[in-house]
Amino acid sequence: MPYSTLTEKADLELILQTVRQPDLIEMIASHGDYKAELRRSFEESEHCITLWTNDKKILGVLGINTVFDKGAEFGCPWFVSSEGIEKYKFWFIRQTKFLAEYWSLRYPYLQNWVDAEYIQAHNWLRLIGFEIRKSNPPIMQGGREFYQVIKYGE
Repeated sequence: MPYSTLTEKADLELILQTVRQPDLIEMIASHGDYKAELRRSFEESEHCITLWTNDKKILGVLGINTVFDKGAEFGCPWFVSSEGIEKYKFWFIRQTKFLAEYWSLRYPYLQNWVDAEYIQAHNWLRLIGFEIRKSNPPIMQGGREFYQVIKYGE
């Protein structure tokens, strides 16, 4: 059975060695220097968790950052996964649905952006309660279109 721990800095190097290709494409398009962005996200996270298999292989790292925008505060959840996550998708959905609901108690809403072509991420985000919104005009980063993902607090 997979399990989770509080994220340690060393976990970031492990996830970068096994990151799923769609996650890597999204990170490069949205941030360019994805390694620095992952470190910044970890350092600024209010809550950061690493997911593991029972034989200690990394499945992913996720966290939530507090963002202040135009006088409003919201939570910005993020997740980077490894190729192994597919094997544990039902467990993963349950865990992340719980975290999204928990974080929704803290913030009026949760918001981030997802690569428009990352259909697996869209499906997962919908399952855990997020809406996916296409922008008009499109939001472009690194030559790729991104959609807003949002979940309102409980």
